[in-house]
Amino acid sequence: TDFGHVQAIAALCASSTAKGAQDFIEVVKQLAAETDPVAAFELYSDVFLTKDGSPRKRVLVKAVTDQDGFISADSAEAQRIEAAVNQIRAVRIAEMSEALLVLGHRLGEFYQRDKHAARGLDFNDLILKTRDLLKRRDVSDWVAYKLDGGVEHILLDEAQDTSPEQWEIIDALTEPFAQESPDRAAPPRTFFAVGDPKQSIYRFNGAAPEIFMESVRTRTAPGDRPVQLRMSFRSAQQVLDVVDHLFLDQGGMAAMFDADAHPEPSDLVRHDAARDDAGLVELWPLSPKSQAAEENDPWDTTPLDSQGEGDQRVRLAREIASTIAHWIESKEPIFDRDLKRHRPIHGGDVLILVQNRVGGLFDALIKALKDEKLPVAGADRLVLQDALVVRDLCAITRFVLLSRDCLSLAEALKSPLFGLNDDQLFALCVDRDGTLWEAVQLRAPALAAFIQTIRDDAGLAPYDFFARLLDRKGPHGLSYREALFSRLGLEAREALDAFLSVALAHQQRQAPSLQRFMQAFATDAVEIKRDKDPAGRDVRVMTVHGAKGLESPVVFLPDTTRAPRASSGGLIKAGESYILAPSSSDSTPLVDGYKAANDVEDQREYMRLLYVAMTRAESRLVICGYHHGAKDDGYAEGSWYD
Repeated sequence: TDFGHVQAIAALCASSTAKGAQDFIEVVKQLAAETDPVAAFELYSDVFLTKDGSPRKRVLVKAVTDQDGFISADSAEAQRIEAAVNQIRAVRIAEMSEALLVLGHRLGEFYQRDKHAARGLDFNDLILKTRDLLKRRDVSDWVAYKLDGGVEHILLDEAQDTSPEQWEIIDALTEPFAQESPDRAAPPRTFFAVGDPKQSIYRFNGAAPEIFMESVRTRTAPGDRPVQLRMSFRSAQQVLDVVDHLFLDQGGMAAMFDADAHPEPSDLVRHDAARDDAGLVELWPLSPKSQAAEENDPWDTTPLDSQGEGDQRVRLAREIASTIAHWIESKEPIFDRDLKRHRPIHGGDVLILVQNRVGGLFDALIKALKDEKLPVAGADRLVLQDALVVRDLCAITRFVLLSRDCLSLAEALKSPLFGLNDDQLFALCVDRDGTLWEAVQLRAPALAAFIQTIRDDAGLAPYDFFARLLDRKGPHGLSYREALFSRLGLEAREALDAFLSVALAHQQRQAPSLQRFMQAFATDAVEIKRDKDPAGRDVRVMTVHGAKGLESPVVFLPDTTRAPRASSGGLIKAGESYILAPSSSDSTPLVDGYKAANDVEDQREYMRLLYVAMTRAESRLVICGYHHGAKDDGYAEGSWYD
């Protein structure tokens, strides 16, 4: 940049009293004094660009630009600065993306090393190694020879969720089908695939509806057409009519797929129910936005991000729970497909589906159902360290290992084993001189004697310690196991059994040590997946992904007002690679294009997720939601409720 030219324009601005002109004069003075070229460029670029990086609509007053248009919004200089800023941003994005990919690659190497040392295989290994076994020239012929004649028919279910690597396996298996010997006396070999592109919701695993539709086209013989299944044996006609109206009449189908690159799927037909009983679809008004109190109790210690009694998610969860409780109490009739008649509804007939477990609604639903004394299956996935029964066991163990840990002892005293209430615990804690354990010994000697018997077992192996603790009779005459199940319900059994299995596995791998086990358990998150028994009598609360393949007489959809977030801060697809998506103010036009493409794909899968959610319902579908966002209507644009 010709700085002399810039100073000349600043001199022209001296005759103007406009704020923009005076600001430009000040910028030029700062540029003249700045010795750092990077800082000087950032200062100069601010003349042409706003804080979010977009071009300014006007840079200087018209009286100045009419005399010299070098510093103006549409000048070549403005375009040059904008291009330079985009190049700098592109370099930064490339550097951050490279760093993240290098880190991810290194972590992948550590994972592969540890997996190899453990002689283990994960799910991806099973797919990739099977593909390599069928495709590698040095072994594929031998494998094909061993399989030839042994594979007569291939049936592929849920074909829309098949990844490209899995399709390669199928292609390798079906290749001999096309080279059938004319001398073969057996019936012709067949390949039968069942799938619905509208239910493709596993893009994170590499599956895509376009892959499935292209596979159907390439694998269908000339003159043949894929078989369209119009008849539904699951849902009532009223449920199907609403689904068809939304996705066929209201444009939902077009929002699922890329119509330019791939034609719409062939099943653009309305569906008929195989059953003749009546169904019902309800649309509830949104749970209104909570009204925050003007003044809070100065001694209120409730966390600022906690859900209060008036929170819209809590109110919606309670309304759902009370509705279910009323149905069960009044013996609301529901059609049983197995019995082919109506019967009274029970908890196992109800399935509540959410988009994901974050946001507070999931936990609010579980709590509301428990408050109504309804049988609830709990979370379909549970991090073991977050389970209440496990947290209670860990609290008392931490105290056993370190008697000065007053917080852990307080948590243990509040647990079902001891059952102290707030007043009793306060009486032990207040006005004490030493640790809480010393106060318990002084003020509650009987309780201290019982706790000491637990401390005496600290030298046992982890599993033995917990097994003896669970069978020990507490101050109230119940064993710890009985006390836990009495307060937390039988749903705690699964988490407890998993925790004991982890403890047993730990002491089988190395020298038993309670201290070492607690240290390892605290740093290694263990997640358990609960199998939801459809024949049970518990209300199920699940994510839509977790409910894929399931069905229920009654389905609630309460998480309908949120829409997918715009891409920012994570890895996104960029051609054949991935980049770190920056914020809008740090992005470039090229990256904005990649972000927009990813957002479109997210929205398409979001609509397919709605289709899956709605078609889980057999007889009754309840669509509801809570006020979300700052808009008066209470739902995001493009959300399910919209």
